[in-house]
Amino acid sequence: MRVNALRGLGSALPLICAFATPSTVSAQPALDVFLRAGIPEDIFVNPELLDSKNDVAGRLQGKDGLRIVSKAEDADIEVRIRSRFLGGAGGAVVLQVSPTIASSLPITGNIIQAELRVGDDYVLELIGFHDGGSWRGAANQVADKIERWVEENAQRVRERRQPER
Repeated sequence: MRVNALRGLGSALPLICAFATPSTVSAQPALDVFLRAGIPEDIFVNPELLDSKNDVAGRLQGKDGLRIVSKAEDADIEVRIRSRFLGGAGGAVVLQVSPTIASSLPITGNIIQAELRVGDDYVLELIGFHDGGSWRGAANQVADKIERWVEENAQRVRERRQPER
């Protein structure tokens, strides 16, 4: 019975094996990313910023072309989680209570401000916004922006690497 089942797979076996092999690894070396809660001059760590830093790191962990490092001096890119707060998105939702009465509610959400740095001469401000009440949602938005930036700029960053790296 088993032999007959395998015999029917004869022409499909190479195709099955092709899907079972591991995907090819990018030929380019990964960029090293250091994440920081706050700024280097901060004496104390803000636990809320640390929480958001860990959320961003979790989202970036294992992404193709990126590697999280534990020291700023080992990094090609530094990301600083600068602040997080509840704020407005600049819009409002209008609710019609009756045919003659309407009310508006401001659109608010969780906002994370971060900056992506390459060396001392490039800084990009990043904003993550989530209107569902989730800090992780805002952190994921920051991480997605980092990933898109790296996709567009990876070669330029590699060209700036120190010769000893």
